[in-house]
Amino acid sequence: MITATVIIATYNRARTLRTTLESLERQIVPAGFDWELLVVDNNSSDDTLDVVESFGAAMPGRIRYLFERQQGKSFALNTAIARARGEILAFTDDDVLLDPHWLASLVTRLREYGCACAGGRIFPAWAQKKPDWLETEGPYRLGSVVVSMDLGEQPCWFVDTLPLGANMAITARALRHIGPFRTDLGPTAGSEIRGEDSDICRRLLAAAERILYVPDAIAFHPVDDRRLHRSYFERYYFDQGRAVTREEGIPRAAVCYFGVPRYLIPQACMRLASWMLSTDVKRRFYHKLQFRYSLGRIVEARALRQRPGSARATQPAYTSR
Repeated sequence: MITATVIIATYNRARTLRTTLESLERQIVPAGFDWELLVVDNNSSDDTLDVVESFGAAMPGRIRYLFERQQGKSFALNTAIARARGEILAFTDDDVLLDPHWLASLVTRLREYGCACAGGRIFPAWAQKKPDWLETEGPYRLGSVVVSMDLGEQPCWFVDTLPLGANMAITARALRHIGPFRTDLGPTAGSEIRGEDSDICRRLLAAAERILYVPDAIAFHPVDDRRLHRSYFERYYFDQGRAVTREEGIPRAAVCYFGVPRYLIPQACMRLASWMLSTDVKRRFYHKLQFRYSLGRIVEARALRQRPGSARATQPAYTSR
């Protein structure tokens, strides 16, 4: 088994994928550190294959191209996991710029602390000025849509937050124990339902594993222009509500009204009232998004109850191919 496998799932992002591969080409690792790179094409229609093959000469014997026809990021990630040869599996996205010491930092810290999972620091890369209405600090923070992770300059354990899939590493041993990514979570063509990374981290924590924050494993994540529109935020929060409910399932003892668990109703009503009664523009938009999140939870809860065999599941099982 080699030291590490870097895994990238990609779909129709050949241009940004090239930037990511260039940053991986520049990785600086210690002597004896053997690693491989798996790029999983999730049924792209652009020139993804040509981009990957163009790096073959620069990284001979290191980069492998895989193809996964089943649409969905989790399907692609699981295809790579099944083919990976590394002791540690490092995950990143197809549009990030990685610091030259990114991979070595993740692997070194994982070994030093003897833990199963680690997540690094992510800085948003703004291509244009941040909109005035977008709060990334304070009580009305909306920064979760903008990919960012910064817990400071020192290593520490993740407690109140979780690492992000754009900058995360998990030992192969731990993945064999808890299983791969759930395929009912994660973005697919036409759907922004995510949560595949947070779910796998929660399963690690449930298995008594610890997750380390590695500040010197740095990734720069571009802020997509489409994420700078209010309508995107509204869809995102709605889909996040759906993802969380899909991840958690519905408690078996939950009392439901018209297919909606009773415990979801008061929170949704309070958030609706806060939205309607707020006069400050930023506060009003914040509460609108919180209501959209609750609405997503309600919609997904009804869907789960109507789905044969899963209506009362406390934790829907992951599936792999």
